Amino acid sequence: MYTNYIKLLNKIIYTAFSYVLLLNSSLLAESVEFCDLDNCFNKQQLVEEKLNLKSFANFRYWGISAYYAALYTPKTIDQKNIFDVKPKALEIYYKYSFEPKDFKVSSREVLKENPKRPDLKFKNCLEELDNLYKPIAPGDRYTIVHTENEGLALYHNHALLGKVCDDSFANAYLSIWLSNEYSLKSSFQNDLLGELAESADLEIY
Repeated sequence: MYTNYIKLLNKIIYTAFSYVLLLNSSLLAESVEFCDLDNCFNKQQLVEEKLNLKSFANFRYWGISAYYAALYTPKTIDQKNIFDVKPKALEIYYKYSFEPKDFKVSSREVLKENPKRPDLKFKNCLEELDNLYKPIAPGDRYTIVHTENEGLALYHNHALLGKVCDDSFANAYLSIWLSNEYSLKSSFQNDLLGELAESADLEIY
């Protein structure tokens, strides 16, 4: 019971921290207009043409829309677990400004919720990724691409920033949004994965 209380307290603190972070770094900046599938995302992924738009979701902090995301996968998916699907891509379209430090902090806060601690296992990979982040302005986008045996590729406005580590790290990082147990927000994960949401189990070796 005490452990559950601590986990709940940590989640409350993180939610409050995220909300303050959003207010401090974003709400004072100009935001983009409403985004939907027709004006924000292409039907085919620009940086990986084999991928097609599968789904779209709006991520909110306490009712405030922070960004939109689209999941791209092969047209036909035989696997039941999204982490077994390769290649795949997550494109995030930001409504507000963010600094590189925001991504460094928030990614680790989510990953350390997983008992297998991918934030520690992939410490070096996260530090490599830290060096790739750019300041984000309203209307900018990051695209995270996972191609088999090529690790994680990060794009800023469809320009490649770099590739990091291996398949295991790529899935661990994508679990921030896609994991059925340890994602940033379960309702957001459900919107992105639909029928694949419950089987999105991440194995970390």
